[in-house]
Amino acid sequence: MEVIIMPRHAVVFDFDGTLTPKHYVSLFNVVERGVLSEKYLRETAVLRNRYMPKAMNGIITHEEEVAWLEENINIFIKAKTTIKQIEHALKDVRLRSNAVDCMLMLKYKCIPMAIISYGVRQFIEIVFGTTML
Repeated sequence: MEVIIMPRHAVVFDFDGTLTPKHYVSLFNVVERGVLSEKYLRETAVLRNRYMPKAMNGIITHEEEVAWLEENINIFIKAKTTIKQIEHALKDVRLRSNAVDCMLMLKYKCIPMAIISYGVRQFIEIVFGTTML
């Protein structure tokens, strides 16, 4: 019989503003500014003005969160945004150096890690693809 030793601990990170410097705001912000024209940036601003106050006050509903995300993604679709454009917009995003050090230490010690985010998984994966981790 094979014995599998399960780790007793894991570390869970937030992504935007925790693993990345706060000046990026979010990967959504970086991609929006990197690929969208003024017309579409105005549309994303309307969404932010509609949903952000509720999000900041902790009163946004799950349905509103989903609608915000869907409406934002639909703007990228209307703008015919490509993965190449997104990769280009994210090419200079770097993780905090202390975050990289921490994750490398956790990896060395075989401590599992996870990332939670309200962001887009593919955006995060692109950033990790450009990071030596």
